[in-house]
Amino acid sequence: MDKKSFLKTRKGAAIVMAVLILFSCWLGANRSLGKLYRNVEDAFSVAQSAADVSIESCLNERRTYARDLLTVAGRVLPSSDSAMKALTKAVEKLEKADTISEKYDANVEMTSSAADLYDALLKKGLSSNDEMLVKKTYQNFKSLNDQMSHAAYNTLATEYNAVFKGSPLSGISGRKKAELFQ
Repeated sequence: MDKKSFLKTRKGAAIVMAVLILFSCWLGANRSLGKLYRNVEDAFSVAQSAADVSIESCLNERRTYARDLLTVAGRVLPSSDSAMKALTKAVEKLEKADTISEKYDANVEMTSSAADLYDALLKKGLSSNDEMLVKKTYQNFKSLNDQMSHAAYNTLATEYNAVFKGSPLSGISGRKKAELFQ
């Protein structure tokens, strides 16, 4: 009796076919989830339309406004001022943040610290020019937070997470859920 090679048997062919089907399912899931995930990542850094804003750009602008507040504070408050130290620490935390959740946490800390510094500056009795500069800078700082709350990123991330959760192959795709900026 001739011994057939394993691949030439029905059992061998069925196993090879099953492996190829599983591989193609994994590859398809990985590619389609990957494309959706890249769209979500891009939305964090780049506005998706003329009416949208990039959260990353808003964070960079908020950091600049925070530094502007610190510049004025450096002229009128002692360097040991706790509000100045807290905002400096929050800005540095944002600059070091790598993940979206770290950036969100740093933004929350920066918002609170900037409000404290703003109050301290207004209580200090600034010149009319400095007071106007501080008020305008702080207003711009706050408005960027409002703009970020309307950015498309969280909507896209939520939609991606729903697709990810609903995909039976998401567990083997090698992809992860998108972090929300909240």
